[in-house]
Amino acid sequence: MWTSLRRARTGSYFDYVEIRINDYWVQNFLTGMTRSLMNHELGHALGLDHENDEWVIMRQGVVDRYDHGILTPQDDDEEGVAMIYGGD
Repeated sequence: MWTSLRRARTGSYFDYVEIRINDYWVQNFLTGMTRSLMNHELGHALGLDHENDEWVIMRQGVVDRYDHGILTPQDDDEEGVAMIYGGD
């Protein structure tokens, strides 16, 4: 496993979110790959699921995302968060 995610919620707010990265798997990652991985895991912390149809941060496969230049959340990712929490 590359990462593990724990979160605790009280009402509509998270008390904490903890993301652990397994150093063994990422020790040879380029900076952009690590950035893509962390943004992907933060998406899970916000409640987003995997997306397989588009090149977005929530697509599985950090190397594929990196190869396509997906290092940060894309419009579809941001729209998913807005659907969960409201806003633009």
